Order: sequence, then C-alpha cells, then structure tokens
Amino acid sequence: MMVGTVARSTKAFIMDLSCLSQLQKDAKQSFGDHKSIIKRVLAGKTVLCKECQQPIQFALVSADAPANVSCAKGCTQIELDMS
Repeated sequence: MMVGTVARSTKAFIMDLSCLSQLQKDAKQSFGDHKSIIKRVLAGKTVLCKECQQPIQFALVSADAPANVSCAKGCTQIELDMS
C-alpha cells in the first residue's frame, strides 16, 4: 500500500512542476506585455485596450496614490511603483 501512495505522490508532484513551469512562462509573457504597453504609453503612442478598444492612458492622480496606466473602463489597469 505504501508503494502506491508514493507513486501517486510522485506523479502529482511532476504534474505540479509542469503547471508551475507553465505559470512561470505565462507570468513572464504578461510582464513583457505590460512593460511594452507602459513604454509605448509613456512615449506618447496610442495603445488600445485589448478588451474594450479604448485608449490606454497614463494617470498620476496624487502624490499619495500610485501612478497607473489604464483604459477608461478599467479593464486594463497597471499600477506603477514610482519610488
């Protein structure tokens, strides 16, 4: 019985590593996409939201609130750490 448990645990562990690898790839892609959007917006280029097709704009609301890059509807919203 112990052998079956070990085999199942090992298989679950391998599946979790493949899921973790995919998550890491997705996070890397997302970071790259966000970085590209921020660069283009701050360069003054028009960038449209993938969801609502509204322009994405830079906003610095106040010194206390974080700056952000977002569309009018809020479906794309990236907070910027300016510290």
